[in-house]
Amino acid sequence: NFVTHSMGTGILRYYLKENPLKNLGKVVFISPPSHGSHLADIPFVDKLPFILGKVVPQFSTKKDSFVNQLGEPDYNYLILIGNKTNNPFYSMLIPGKDDGMVPVDSAKMKSENFKIIDNTTHTSILKDTRTMKEISNFLKNTTIQENKAEEKKIENFSEKRE
Repeated sequence: NFVTHSMGTGILRYYLKENPLKNLGKVVFISPPSHGSHLADIPFVDKLPFILGKVVPQFSTKKDSFVNQLGEPDYNYLILIGNKTNNPFYSMLIPGKDDGMVPVDSAKMKSENFKIIDNTTHTSILKDTRTMKEISNFLKNTTIQENKAEEKKIENFSEKRE
């Protein structure tokens, strides 16, 4: 199993595409710029490699960017993303809902295993107990639907005990 955050999700997607693992378990992508971030589209981003590094432009929303050439994963994965900004300036540059760095819509891929951790930012999602619970449930169960069924069982059990 793998749990990755932000640009690490793209690096892992590339690695697994180039090096398929026979015994790959499940993968959790937290705040993934699956289809890029508009912050990487800013014209001067590639002119500041000494500050931002050389990898940031590779996560642009352009169709020919590194991250947009990776394709859809062919393994079981879960995407978690927040919907609260930690940088209002960045959010002015990002269309739609975002976590302060990544647009929610850009994080989505084809899997139904997608969940917004409400009121978390690009970084606070990493410390949120709901994130840890989702990861734990996903690694134990197969799908979001199974996770919801498990949560329902726990709720029903709790109601019966009261």
